[in-house]
Amino acid sequence: MRIALIDTACNPENPGLSGLSDVIWNMAIQLHHLGDEVHVFGPYTSERYPDDSIAVHSFPPPWPGWRSLPGQLRIPLQARKLLRQVGHFDIIHAAEYTTTGMLSLLREKTPMVLTTPGNIYEHILHGNPYVWETTQIYKVFARLSARRCARIVATCQDMALWWAFTGTPPWKIPVIPYGVNTDLFRPIPEARSRIGLHEDKKIVLFVGRLDRSKGLPDLLQAAHLLADTHDFALHVVGNGPEEHSLKEMAERLGIEKIVKFQNWVNLPDVPLWYSAADVCVAPSVSEGFLRIFAEAMACGCLFVGTPIAGMKDHIFPGKTGFLVKRKDAHDLAEALALVFQNPDLARTVAQAGREYALTHLDWQAVVPRIREEVYYPILNA
Repeated sequence: MRIALIDTACNPENPGLSGLSDVIWNMAIQLHHLGDEVHVFGPYTSERYPDDSIAVHSFPPPWPGWRSLPGQLRIPLQARKLLRQVGHFDIIHAAEYTTTGMLSLLREKTPMVLTTPGNIYEHILHGNPYVWETTQIYKVFARLSARRCARIVATCQDMALWWAFTGTPPWKIPVIPYGVNTDLFRPIPEARSRIGLHEDKKIVLFVGRLDRSKGLPDLLQAAHLLADTHDFALHVVGNGPEEHSLKEMAERLGIEKIVKFQNWVNLPDVPLWYSAADVCVAPSVSEGFLRIFAEAMACGCLFVGTPIAGMKDHIFPGKTGFLVKRKDAHDLAEALALVFQNPDLARTVAQAGREYALTHLDWQAVVPRIREEVYYPILNA
């Protein structure tokens, strides 16, 4: 097969190391290993790619920036121009629906596949982080993608329902999770000392963008409830629009010495943080497929999340991790206390989570499913 992968949510200076760019590159690498002819299209300013054996077609990053909505809308236009120059493809695969929506408007005839972690209508119901104007544009492109993509690969059962609601026939919505690169995400010995953490206490970790969908106020409230009875540190790795308000909240609660804001770290360093932590927490109120649970599990870090989207598909309480009620700081505090007080249980569940990730969530297991359950049915239709 000749497959075009369009990388739009990337850092132009570091292809494959941020946003959904690592999803595109992990798929590209596995498809290439399976014998497909793979081409990656992206707004790159660097020629340092995760795999030099894959054909790359780069174009200048859009003005006013790759993270802006105008920038997101310009990228598919530039990608399509290059697609036409390179020649015929059997499949075009993208990781977000502004790209497939824009290509739909341009009447792209090559079958398009969309694999995306979320859906704008799910965000609207559970905690939309976007302003009104952006929301309306995303709704348009979600509906276009739902109607005109050959397949929408839902990353979890909940997203399958949301894409059916958006207008995709259910038979066009295979459910296949995102994978995890288990060569990168693995337990790392002496991780604490390698990142300069020498405290002899429990470490609770959050990794991700600091926005309203992540439920971080509940995590701070839980830390406040536990502060007088347990010796731990909460490390928040990431940045985003809610960073300032979260720091203010930690001060109001009197836990500023417990909560450590670490800013963003490069992807290759993230496994060090998972390996250093006793437990990784994601108290999300709105998510698609939250990849940090798979990353943490692959690193042997115990995971605590909420029963939404991909987490409830793969986190089996007391077996591969723990789930707590959404927007419930007391339930989260009780789960963390259970972990602190039962180290043997925590180790057993963490190890089972790692084994589950290696078996079911490794990209080497996921990409063959994409070929068999998505690409082949399209080409044989």
